[in-house]
Amino acid sequence: GDGALSIYMQDVERMQVLLELTSIGELESQEVHEAFARNSSEDGTVTLTGYSSFLDSIYDAGKHDDDKALFVSHMFGHLYSCLRSADAHDVESSIIASAMTILSKGSKSVKLSDAYQAFDSDGKGYLFKTEMFRFLYTWMATLLALTCPGTAGGSLANSIEFFCVNLTEDIFSSAAKVDKEKLIFTEFAEWYST
Repeated sequence: GDGALSIYMQDVERMQVLLELTSIGELESQEVHEAFARNSSEDGTVTLTGYSSFLDSIYDAGKHDDDKALFVSHMFGHLYSCLRSADAHDVESSIIASAMTILSKGSKSVKLSDAYQAFDSDGKGYLFKTEMFRFLYTWMATLLALTCPGTAGGSLANSIEFFCVNLTEDIFSSAAKVDKEKLIFTEFAEWYST
């Protein structure tokens, strides 16, 4: 209907099942980023084959019945599809790794910091608005993919995009102290913590 993202108990339970069936919850955020870096192409993208290789490392389908294997395959397949841009066949390593860290172990602060660094493509210690938008969109699209598998339509994805554009503008106008065109992590962390 209205494009709102609602998370229900069944969504939390679905993510809990993913954690129980896979070993993603045993990996630190940085380990997830490193694993995707190893499985990425020269252009920094993760092909479906590279993604499958990562999934094989966290899930042993032979240990579970077909229904559980299908559930894991469906959930992670939907995530990959949601994160792929309309004109691309592959997903950027920084995007898929940051998405998967939602399920990894570790504090929220460390996960945010690792994802922030992954989106800091030039390594200068700050994000421009386009990078911040991609950062926010990744997190929101991941929640969409993991909470609404198979039910998320274009209007919900458009709502997330609209929300992330507005949130990016709000973050930069309220948190960027040194330069309104760049945001350093401490400024983002301060905004996030308030």
